[in-house]
Amino acid sequence: MTTIDLLNSTAPVRAFQLTTHLKSGYSVALLERGLAHKTIKGWVWILHDRDETTDNLHCVFWCERDPGLETLSRWFSLPSTQFDRIKRGKEGIAACVKYLLHDDEDSQAAGKARYQPSDLHAVPGWDWQEFLREMALKEALSGTSRQKSRGLVQQVASGEISVREALRRGARSESQLRRLRAMYLAQQDPTAQRIAFYVYGEDYYAVQTLSRGLAEALAEGRSNVFEFISTFDLYDGEPVIHATIDDPFDFREPFGSDGERARAFVALFPSRTLIETRYGPSQLLHKHVVIAGCCSPDYFQDRLATLIAGWKDFYGRRSKPFVESYLPIILAVNADELAVQVNQGVLGEGAFEQYRSLGTFRMNLRNVIEQSRGLSEDERFAIESAAMRQNLAPALEARQAIIDATTVASSDGESARAEIEQLLEEAGQRIAD
Repeated sequence: MTTIDLLNSTAPVRAFQLTTHLKSGYSVALLERGLAHKTIKGWVWILHDRDETTDNLHCVFWCERDPGLETLSRWFSLPSTQFDRIKRGKEGIAACVKYLLHDDEDSQAAGKARYQPSDLHAVPGWDWQEFLREMALKEALSGTSRQKSRGLVQQVASGEISVREALRRGARSESQLRRLRAMYLAQQDPTAQRIAFYVYGEDYYAVQTLSRGLAEALAEGRSNVFEFISTFDLYDGEPVIHATIDDPFDFREPFGSDGERARAFVALFPSRTLIETRYGPSQLLHKHVVIAGCCSPDYFQDRLATLIAGWKDFYGRRSKPFVESYLPIILAVNADELAVQVNQGVLGEGAFEQYRSLGTFRMNLRNVIEQSRGLSEDERFAIESAAMRQNLAPALEARQAIIDATTVASSDGESARAEIEQLLEEAGQRIAD
């Protein structure tokens, strides 16, 4: 198969787009017959069949010479009024191809559905997603004069560094960097496994301290944690997300009515799901999410199931498609005690509405923090970090149990269940002692 490199091609580009409604009797077969003419060098089309308006075909294609609208009319069996010339050459093609997905705010406001990259059909040999990324990079570099900044822009576009790191090194044009970063994240494969923790209790201070400490421990550093406030606009590919959420409906703003996005946010085995940011489509690639809340797990999971269901046919009951609403690990914080539960459905030991208790463990985190106030900053940090690790040990043991249950089989061919039983028992003994 011949590779089509539109970006670096020196051949002339004459681009067009056509739109037609299927109710007129037009078909995909007629479209493909028109695209088969040798004069047409490349194309991409989509069937918009989920909009509030009439279903329509929208196609973008280009030639090296202008065949004329009347000729195109004969090739595609459509009136010449169905065709429009695309101005600005490759830049115009990039803008039109991006529009096909309807992921911009104007399209959403007009009642048009958002489409996935997999909905587009492109000429074999043309990586249209790479073309869009390279065009965005070209645009960013064209407005960047300093050589150092140009290099940082290229590193962000290729995924070598984050936007945060590029800005720390002196890069300019944050909005351009974030657009490139969003495009890079959107094209990546989803993480193989995602584990969600729900930390709750009436003591806000204790819940926040423990949940943030857990997020930082999972991420191996504060800089690798994304703190969700109200949007994911500034998400930079962090492996851990920390969110203070009293009600899952607070996710309606970033997720909208798209239940698949809510599902993917906490799913143990997430699928490739794009989210919308003000910098364009992106994708969450976190391996862990730590949710801090105050309401009971049952209430939280009921509301989460509603969000995943997309507000349809929900009457307080969760069904199989929404098993992700049963969070894998629940941590109950009460005064100086921590109770840890692991979902038995995730472990493969029972139903998803059942949880296995790892036990209740003493916490001394508050006392340690109070007594370390008079020490130097370095001493206080070392002591508080050690206390945090000790208090978080049950949660990390629960995480390992899930990883083992879902990814590891015994070497002798037996079920891994016995190993998980032993691991859970050891966790309780180790902390209790």
